[in-house]
Amino acid sequence: LSNVVVKNCYIADQSGNISPKVGGLVGQAALYSVIEGCVVQKSKIEIANGVSMGGIAGDIRTSTVINACETSATSIQGNSALGGIAGTTGNGTPVTNCKTETTIHGKQNMGGIVGESFSRAPINNCIASGDMQSTATEDNYKYNMGGIVGYLASDWTHPPAKLATGNVADMNIKLPEGVESAATVNRIAGWTIANEEYSGNETRYVDDALAQNYATEAYQLPVDEAAANDTTANGAKLVQKDKVFFESIGFKYGTTVDEPWHDLSAQSIDLPILFVYDNVQTAIEAIPAQQASHPKATLSEGVLSVNN
Repeated sequence: LSNVVVKNCYIADQSGNISPKVGGLVGQAALYSVIEGCVVQKSKIEIANGVSMGGIAGDIRTSTVINACETSATSIQGNSALGGIAGTTGNGTPVTNCKTETTIHGKQNMGGIVGESFSRAPINNCIASGDMQSTATEDNYKYNMGGIVGYLASDWTHPPAKLATGNVADMNIKLPEGVESAATVNRIAGWTIANEEYSGNETRYVDDALAQNYATEAYQLPVDEAAANDTTANGAKLVQKDKVFFESIGFKYGTTVDEPWHDLSAQSIDLPILFVYDNVQTAIEAIPAQQASHPKATLSEGVLSVNN
């Protein structure tokens, strides 16, 4: 799939009887699929018991690739495995050069880009903006919420390869009322190997596969001072915001899906934008005004019905 625009889509089920994989563009992508240059804008996904829900795709697996895609002014409300781009990622499914502005509400395993990464798929050079809040009320809950990825599976072999680098989290993450902080809530990655259970004399590992990740001041929860400049799970504070800096962490500027970023610092816009955003404006503006309100799509027993 390439150069697809989805606008004003509303996918909903409030019965709580189903838990489908749902995305603003595709529910599940597999078998070496490629999704690039796509945009989901001004859309809502509200599945009461939804698991694996994303702004672009609910679940990706089998070497599927998502590159240079964007969600904006979009909201996702469900149970767990919720991500601004993908709900869950499987083996060999990189998410790169993506940008999201999303509101995410659920219980756990929520990330600005990816909700759950069970197979430790790469997430590189992405920007996540928006708000995220857990609705869980249980005591001692493992929220697993991160500005980039909510749950990152542990790898006890400690491979040297980096898998989440050059990302920027611009997310305001909120916990339930009365909860001030949680060990599995971080600026970049919520749950990592550091959150596994260790005995008193065991070495607590840090996931070295995360590097050169940064976070803006949008994240307002407490950050351990010792980790304030750590570019792994917490992400260092983003201070420099010019093109030179973003290029130094891997962002490529141009007008293709391989070099998809634009610099708008001259217009007082700190974070770069994707070229695809400019390219789809004509198509978006061509959508009839009467479709501006969300056409409602209702899920019932696995059947998606759209009422225009």
